[in-house]
Amino acid sequence: MNSKILFFFIFHIFIFLSKPSFAVKVLILSLNALPHYEDFLEEVEPHHRVLMLPAKKLTQEEEEPRRLKYRDIFKVENYLESAEVEQKSKELYDIHPFDYIIATDEFDILRAARLREFLGLPGQQYDSAIAFRDKIVMKSLLEKKGIIVPRFKKIKSGVDLLEFAKINSFPFVVKPRRGAGSLGTTLIRSEIDLQNLLLRKGIFNDYHQAKLEAEQFIEGDMYHINGIVVGGKVVACWPSLYITNPISILERDNLSSYLIPSQDPLVRVLNGYAESVLQALPTPLNTVFHLETFVTQTNEIIFCEIASRVGGCGVNPSWKESFGVDLMREFVRLQGGLSVSEAALNFSYEPSCISGEVLFPKKKGTVIKVPSECPFSWVKEFKVYSKVGDVLVSPDEVGDRIADIPLLVASSKEEFEERMNIANSWFYENTTIED
Repeated sequence: MNSKILFFFIFHIFIFLSKPSFAVKVLILSLNALPHYEDFLEEVEPHHRVLMLPAKKLTQEEEEPRRLKYRDIFKVENYLESAEVEQKSKELYDIHPFDYIIATDEFDILRAARLREFLGLPGQQYDSAIAFRDKIVMKSLLEKKGIIVPRFKKIKSGVDLLEFAKINSFPFVVKPRRGAGSLGTTLIRSEIDLQNLLLRKGIFNDYHQAKLEAEQFIEGDMYHINGIVVGGKVVACWPSLYITNPISILERDNLSSYLIPSQDPLVRVLNGYAESVLQALPTPLNTVFHLETFVTQTNEIIFCEIASRVGGCGVNPSWKESFGVDLMREFVRLQGGLSVSEAALNFSYEPSCISGEVLFPKKKGTVIKVPSECPFSWVKEFKVYSKVGDVLVSPDEVGDRIADIPLLVASSKEEFEERMNIANSWFYENTTIED
């Protein structure tokens, strides 16, 4: 055989063997149609990708171009209210086995973990997933490992709640054990609030099936810490400060947070704290995380909650802007058995700018006027979710927003707060909601 032909043949065999990810087959569970997972899985051949999502999340116009990028797209009618996802996943695996399951939404985490166990696939297993989803489980595990947590109690019945109120002074917080985005969270400030919750229909019944948690209200600053774990090691981590507590959006106040500057001594402290929390939990070998915690006036750090997913709204835009790291991309690739970026592995512990988010909650009434664009150059992203004529109700969760700024940039925390106030004033001066 000609030596050049032999070299060419050997070279291409080497290239093929050095990129085994080409043969990787993935099933993607997506409660939401976005992100465009195919953009994060370049090495995975289109005929090795299968997407499963709720039927109403993908229009015909959106589906057609994406059909070319997947072997199959399964649209499930009752995505959250049935076990059709599990049934279809098992049927699919029996015919065309896949290697990994990718799930990025909070409400897909447990389902994906259970499926991995059932099918014998690598990735986050159920004992890990439940520790990052169930607030009682995570706090119980952390308390045993010496991590300070608020006083808390499992609430299955009205009597459980009355018992907690008896030992805990007002205010305190009641939330779903496996909720997300402050959905269903209630701040109990007084006996009247307590009575209103006890009388609310659909929460308590004779079967003692309520899946709630009551916890002590913590006074102090609240932070969210986001990061990436690769091979069991935290390779990237950074804290952000909530200027207003997430529960404030339920009080119809805007919610805002920003990356704290590297000169702040709390960066090192909170990054180290995040590692301690992750070590105390059955953390997946490869994951991202979103951790929320309190820092009191005496500098005591008290755990709030943690999730094995990308933080919502402005977390990812902020990381992309300030660190050049796309957390969603890294999360998808980690779950698909693929490598992460150099920017993640060699994380720059110095943000290029102070970036963050501003969220504007819905207010009860009819939308008379709302801006469609933001005039400020330092507002890099602006989204509006309501239009003139919409009838709004008071917010029940962080996701109940009339608009938000997922990405606002500044050169310092002082400038960020100044710009946040300017943006806040501008928005409400240009928005009218009549009750």
